[in-house]
Amino acid sequence: MNLIVKDIDLLKNIQPETVANYLKNQGWYQQRRIETQAIIWVKNAIESSNFTLVLPLHPEGSDFPITMNLLVENLAKIEEKSQLEIIQKLITNLPNLEVQGLIVEIKSPQGDRLSGEITLMGVVINKVTYSHTNHSVQCGLLA
Repeated sequence: MNLIVKDIDLLKNIQPETVANYLKNQGWYQQRRIETQAIIWVKNAIESSNFTLVLPLHPEGSDFPITMNLLVENLAKIEEKSQLEIIQKLITNLPNLEVQGLIVEIKSPQGDRLSGEITLMGVVINKVTYSHTNHSVQCGLLA
């Protein structure tokens, strides 16, 4: 199954710097910069063909999600991966994300108080993720 990602809010949250670092690590190089709007990235696959991607630089631009979607779509085809696999590597920040999780650890419980660091496990973009938070809860015994 090949998942196609079309979530505009998700695409808006892909940071151009993260994509640039990913592309560099995968052997891509910057061919040219279009002022402050975009960077053209190129990768030589075999002698007779080059792959080209356009990386938009301004997430607040109205065409940013569309251009980022094309980049993710083409990158998935070139790397023979699903779009979800590519998105998982590019997303570093998702504001206002609600995740259901399980408490997997509570550090330093004290008597009738559960306090200290709580570790939660949840699934974000099809990937198990751990979160840490500090919390204090007064517990009472029910008879």
